[in-house]
Amino acid sequence: MRQLPIGIHNWKQSLHFSMVQNLADGSASFWHPAINNLFNVDHTGRLILEFPLFHQLAAWLIIIFPGLTPVCFRWIMMALTVIGLYHMYRLGLILFKNKISATLLSMLIFAIPLVVFYGGNFLVDVPALLFSFSAIYFLKKTTSDTVGKTLRRPRCFFVLRGYYDFRF
Repeated sequence: MRQLPIGIHNWKQSLHFSMVQNLADGSASFWHPAINNLFNVDHTGRLILEFPLFHQLAAWLIIIFPGLTPVCFRWIMMALTVIGLYHMYRLGLILFKNKISATLLSMLIFAIPLVVFYGGNFLVDVPALLFSFSAIYFLKKTTSDTVGKTLRRPRCFFVLRGYYDFRF
């Protein structure tokens, strides 16, 4: 978990890594994220990438705790992956009403190599996928409950999921 970007997609991971660095040192802002590569048209490093919400969170953690490195972004992505898998388990409990089946469902999702390798990495694709599962869980929970028919939580997770497909 303390490694720099590795694997076949290390170029994209490096983009996210450098975006966190630039947000933390103040050379980029939330609305104008930038990377260290300055070979774009206007030589600013600004680019079109995913919504930088969790990049900004990692940058704030680096600012608050100066000893942290941008590798804390990897821990944030891992925490989001675990939360998504937990919501997948809870969705399985609602659908199957059986703990064994719910556990098998969440383990089936965790058995996908993409989720295992990129879940705790510098890419936001796996947490975005798991936001979908979280949104479906809260939507199913809301529709199966007779109390409190609010759609705030599923809407929040659907919006978060959508932001990571929206190029910013």
